[in-house]
Amino acid sequence: MEKNNVFKNENDIEILSLYQKRKFINDFCRFAKLEIKNHKNKFNKKSLLEIFVSSLDKDSSKIFLEEFIVGDKESEWYLEHWSKGTYYKKLNLLVNQFIRFVNVN
Repeated sequence: MEKNNVFKNENDIEILSLYQKRKFINDFCRFAKLEIKNHKNKFNKKSLLEIFVSSLDKDSSKIFLEEFIVGDKESEWYLEHWSKGTYYKKLNLLVNQFIRFVNVN
């Protein structure tokens, strides 16, 4: 059986805007949180989301959790930690890393 990848090739990722990538991750995380909630008592294995978050470095983990899991309403929360340019550079790398992770798994 052929694996159904989210993106057929690497170029599919490149043509998406950061907004589209973030929307994809938000939708994925929303679904994953429901899956975790519904299956937590039935299965004792980690979800893809939990595996991904545990593989991140401290900065990436902070960004991922604040942006996609917690959904911090304060839009410029990151300025306490990084400059705007550094944050968006880290966010862009993180978003691409997540999409590649989902595509492989």
